[in-house]
Amino acid sequence: MSEAPLIPRATPPRFLYWLTLALIFVTPGQLAHAVDPKHGPFIALADVLALIVGGLFALWVLFGRMPAGGPAGLRGRLGRVAWAPLPLWAWIIVAVLSALSAQSAKAAGLEIIQLVLYFGLVYMLFANVLVTERQWRQAIRTLLAATTLAVLLALYQYLLQMGQSPGDLQAVKSLFQSRTAYSGFLTLVLPLAFGVVLWSELPWERAWCVLLVALGGLTILAPPLVWVLAVVCVVMGTVWNHRRLSLKVTVAVAAFMLVTVMLVPLNQRAFHETLNPYEEGPIYKVMQTEGEGVDEAPPGPVIKKRWIEWLPALNMLAENFVLGVGAGNYQLNIGQPEYYGFLPNVKKSEPDTNNLYLVTAGSMGLAGLLCLIAFLGHFWRLAGNLWMHADTPFGRALACGLYGACLSLLMVGLFTSVFVRGSALAWALVFALITSMTHEHGTRARAASATASLPRAPES
Repeated sequence: MSEAPLIPRATPPRFLYWLTLALIFVTPGQLAHAVDPKHGPFIALADVLALIVGGLFALWVLFGRMPAGGPAGLRGRLGRVAWAPLPLWAWIIVAVLSALSAQSAKAAGLEIIQLVLYFGLVYMLFANVLVTERQWRQAIRTLLAATTLAVLLALYQYLLQMGQSPGDLQAVKSLFQSRTAYSGFLTLVLPLAFGVVLWSELPWERAWCVLLVALGGLTILAPPLVWVLAVVCVVMGTVWNHRRLSLKVTVAVAAFMLVTVMLVPLNQRAFHETLNPYEEGPIYKVMQTEGEGVDEAPPGPVIKKRWIEWLPALNMLAENFVLGVGAGNYQLNIGQPEYYGFLPNVKKSEPDTNNLYLVTAGSMGLAGLLCLIAFLGHFWRLAGNLWMHADTPFGRALACGLYGACLSLLMVGLFTSVFVRGSALAWALVFALITSMTHEHGTRARAASATASLPRAPES
């Protein structure tokens, strides 16, 4: 982001702010039109709106009205906006280089477009439009309101499955394409609500977020993501609070996990599924190898594909160490015999259960993985410093929630990829709010320093 001191920031037009809130509201879901049900492309409502609003933002930056002061011309206009950090641009460059040797140029192009759209254009939109505490609060409330609707739909699906024997855990997915995508989204967003629970000065806001966190946690049925959320909430209560309240948070989280695991059938099954390392049910059949029948049953228990794929992903990285097999080409290569070897490779596996870090390493090589880690680390460092500057109840709530969201993002990437529709927009919003808070606090500190350095009037 730009650190030029005392250059006035441009104020976006009001309509752009409301369109940004509309984009935030449609974030929790993966509703999309498929041109071809199997091969796509899949045109998502949120992506279309992101392109429209992001395009309007870009036009405003290039041609909109700017405040007086500071350098003029195109360079001056570009210098007035907060840009995505250097690791993101390095990541995009690596993705382009890896795409040169990709098996599918189409898949590589779509991956690069998503990188630029989510973490370039949309991130900059959020970081430059949401610049005051009032706007931050409205953005968080909009996201949590939309998340509440998504959770209520998932709760309805949850209750339907409770009435069946046995219920289908994978049917609890709200507007997402899988339970794992839905659970990954909640694991990223609910820490923001939990920060409000801990620090908001408004009782109704705290009560709303308590219910949202509880019902959202109840409907997280993708192993082991509810445990990630539990760890994040305990860390938030311990690191960002005093000792007495941190004990209450730990007890409350432990009681919630114990009750749901011991007494609620669907959550109990999800817990047992977390502990079970083997594939079960009709979803899987081992892929045919030479001399075997198509539907021949495996000779014994087969470890879940989500864990087996870690080794082929590492083999993919080893063969194409620097740039991988090409951005967006992970799925096209991961099942190939040269990477799987003699491991049992099931035909179907639950969607969205890939390791984000290994997907990045396999598709974009070590260079891409380092860029991803640098990108996450940049905002992790900034989020850790927000608390020192938070001087209002909501400022503390947001600083705490953003810290928790960053921690959750680092952990949840081991079990699912949040670089998907819905979750990626929330990811961009979290990072943009970190940037906006950091810039606002830095501007305030520079202004105070400049005021303090002014010569004092002589005493009479």
